[in-house]
Amino acid sequence: MGTSPAHQKVELQDPSTQTTQILEDGSKTLADFGARDHFVLHVVDSDPEKYVASTQTGDVAEPFVLSAEKEAARADAMKQAKEQKALADDSRLLRVNVGDRCQVAGATPSEAARVGTVAFVGPVHWAQGLWIGVKFDQPLGKNDGSVKGTRYFECEPNHGSFVKPSSVSPLHTEHHHHHCGKC
Repeated sequence: MGTSPAHQKVELQDPSTQTTQILEDGSKTLADFGARDHFVLHVVDSDPEKYVASTQTGDVAEPFVLSAEKEAARADAMKQAKEQKALADDSRLLRVNVGDRCQVAGATPSEAARVGTVAFVGPVHWAQGLWIGVKFDQPLGKNDGSVKGTRYFECEPNHGSFVKPSSVSPLHTEHHHHHCGKC
């Protein structure tokens, strides 16, 4: 792409004296400006059109700030999508409601199930997905219904615990009607 002479600034640099003169007058020859063989000619292209054209063809890299913000926004959107999926997956496994008597499966097969009452069901600020806050009958929990300063439900210290829906099942107590033939 040629640039019209109007936008070309020719600098004549003399390495021996460290001087630079701008050749503005197009009618003069280099000799008129006292050019010598060892002089350095420096052409500065100041054509504004050319700069605009190059930015439009996408040659110019996007400023870093923009892409960093885009990255952050994308990471955020992905985090939200993950959270939505986690909530949806957990909701499908949900078998109890607040107020239900429940049992929480032990971490290992030999560990007895812990029995308590569902005190909270919902998302929490420290992990993804849906969590169930359980108030245990015995001090088998890890907290009092609050985690890292945020309270989700009230209970005695060490009687509360947050567990995933997959490990909580309703407690079928002795209210089941046994048909014994007498009733």
